[in-house]
Amino acid sequence: NDSGQSGNGTVNGPDGKQGYDTPRAVTGITNAVSATSDGASYDEGDSYCALLETGGVDCWGLNTSGELGNGTVNGSDGNFGYDTPQVVSP
Repeated sequence: NDSGQSGNGTVNGPDGKQGYDTPRAVTGITNAVSATSDGASYDEGDSYCALLETGGVDCWGLNTSGELGNGTVNGSDGNFGYDTPQVVSP
């Protein structure tokens, strides 16, 4: 979760660790029909996307090369990604 991969509005986890040891709900995603990750290894990336019932796609996590498809690189706060879902640009 060092780049917001949990999608719950946090970076890192409790006690300064890099993640959580239990599942977390993704902020704002209530109508997903499927979800996927970039499939990269731990050291190479961690981006996630959800296909919504509406046909839209929201993505979160690592965005150092524009992986999230929202027209940005990195995150809005200077971090390496987004810790909440972002709408993928059409």
